[in-house]
Amino acid sequence: MRPRDVLFKYSLTEKVAAAYINTIIRMNQTQTAEALDVSRDTVNRYKNVFT
Repeated sequence: MRPRDVLFKYSLTEKVAAAYINTIIRMNQTQTAEALDVSRDTVNRYKNVFT
């Protein structure tokens, strides 16, 4: 799913999504990736889309 589709689906603005993603990554990127069953690179790529 494309990032803009996710924003639309959950009625999020880019600013809110970026803040949420940045907080998750700052707290612990590895645990986030494991919880979502994706690589850390994937988490980082999505972060970069929103920032």
